[in-house]
Amino acid sequence: MVIEYFSRACGLFKGLLHLILINIILSFLNFSEIIRVITFRGIHFGLKITFPTSIHVLWDFVSTPLTKSIYTGGFIGIILSITTLLLSALLAGGYIGVILRELNLKKPMKFIEYSVRYFPHILVYEVLIYALSLLLSFSLFISSVIFISTIFLFFILIYFIYATPFIIVIKDLSMINALRESMYLATKKSYIIYTLLYVSITLVISIPITLITVNLNILGIIIGSIIASIPSLILTIATTLMVIDISKYTITTN
Repeated sequence: MVIEYFSRACGLFKGLLHLILINIILSFLNFSEIIRVITFRGIHFGLKITFPTSIHVLWDFVSTPLTKSIYTGGFIGIILSITTLLLSALLAGGYIGVILRELNLKKPMKFIEYSVRYFPHILVYEVLIYALSLLLSFSLFISSVIFISTIFLFFILIYFIYATPFIIVIKDLSMINALRESMYLATKKSYIIYTLLYVSITLVISIPITLITVNLNILGIIIGSIIASIPSLILTIATTLMVIDISKYTITTN
């Protein structure tokens, strides 16, 4: 059953605990969200839906208040976005690679070796996601109807392609080939059920993490980053297990 991916991920968590440092570090690179929280005054409640991704950060589980941030646009915003994109793409290969190494499904290598090996392909995928996000943002300036329609289309696209970075590392495929396989896997029943359960879990998780992060301000960001790193790692392990299973992946050791 699909729930077994999550239970197995919990069992593997201890051996991969060191990876949560990456989730925490990346969480502190989103200055736009940080500024929104520390400049907010009042009590905030919220929830957020999150699809599977290679490395989750705090902000994937936080519904931040709608306040203006000095980092949301302009030159500084662009530099920060590009830096985060490059770093995320670099670390994703190492993150997934180490999980596969723990499962004895990958030739033993150092984290940085996995990172460098898969960086070009994962970078192309991250650029694609970034471009889609920009289109989503621009649609807001056209009309509310177009914006809502774009959100709907964005979620559909993410559903079909979110397995791409996992497949890149698991099967040593190019981004294009991994993208095609992800779209094929998305038609499978287990993939559909897993995604629905995943979204439900992240929705529930987002409620307490949003409360802590936003309402405790700077302290909340620190505490929230640490707390969020735990389900972040478990969820990535679970997705890795799911993709391996439904793609009937086998390893040949040289």
